Amino acid sequence: MTRFLLSNRFVVGIVVASVLAFIYPEGGAPDSWLRPGVTTKIGVFAIFLLQGMILPAEELLRGMAQWRVHLFTQSFIFLLMPLVTWMLASPFESILGPDLTFGFLFLGILPCTISTAVVFTARSGGATTVALFNTSLSNVAGIFIVPAFYVWWMDVGGGDTTGFLVSLLGKIVLLLLVPLVIGMSLRPVLRSFIERYKSWPGRITPNVVYFITYVSFAQAILDRFWERQSTMALSLVAIGVFVLTAVSWAVCGLLLRALPFERKYKLAAFFCGTQKTVAAGVPMAQSLFNGGDLETGVVLLPLLFYSLIQLSLGGLIVGRFEHKKTV
Repeated sequence: MTRFLLSNRFVVGIVVASVLAFIYPEGGAPDSWLRPGVTTKIGVFAIFLLQGMILPAEELLRGMAQWRVHLFTQSFIFLLMPLVTWMLASPFESILGPDLTFGFLFLGILPCTISTAVVFTARSGGATTVALFNTSLSNVAGIFIVPAFYVWWMDVGGGDTTGFLVSLLGKIVLLLLVPLVIGMSLRPVLRSFIERYKSWPGRITPNVVYFITYVSFAQAILDRFWERQSTMALSLVAIGVFVLTAVSWAVCGLLLRALPFERKYKLAAFFCGTQKTVAAGVPMAQSLFNGGDLETGVVLLPLLFYSLIQLSLGGLIVGRFEHKKTV
């Protein structure tokens, strides 16, 4: 039991943060002692600063040679996965409601994880350089793609959609891209320091995500979100995420099997294409939906369910590949 909790401590932390929000939602109130309006922005800035510091920019240049693999991976992340998600979620929009429906679409268009996708690729014998390239590229691209999709799908901004998008992107760039670029710029200068304390970003980032998750769910609870979501809709989220995982992972695997890539590149493309980032997704949701019509905590439900499945199922797949390498 202890081993399971330690190996899945990120998921356990998300669950604890969510339960704490139910027990003590007052901490997420705008005027609470936690001052979520300020502290969440500081947390988001810190996450992307740390992400930039651990992203090796040199790997981007080294990995560009496999452009066909990158094209497939980025297309699956930002085109095929959102399409599969939309096809599965749209028939149930009347049951799910706008928040949960967009929660599925938000999950589908998010970039991939940085750490998990690279670790799974390395442990399964895949091309780590290709994984690093695609995780880096998708997280930078996602800063622009996700807000643009949000504005287009929700049709926010009234008649001045372009002006609203430019304004929103300006805020997102300041909050997400600027710290990412600062972090990447600091990496060459602080290389020895970063290498010595390279485990610290992995310790700090999850705790910030736990805090933002707590605030998001606490605010949803204070707004009594369950009164606007039926029991059937919430049950459908759990079932829908399982189905989405099975279908999208199967589609990705079948497409890769038909493509003439080397096995190590296929493994990198699979793990980068099917993993979705909670570390960037939670703060991005907080930045996009805070003060808007969507309930951030509700929108995040499909992503948090998916995170649980991708970590456990991904671990099983990696274990199978590792076993094959030893026999």
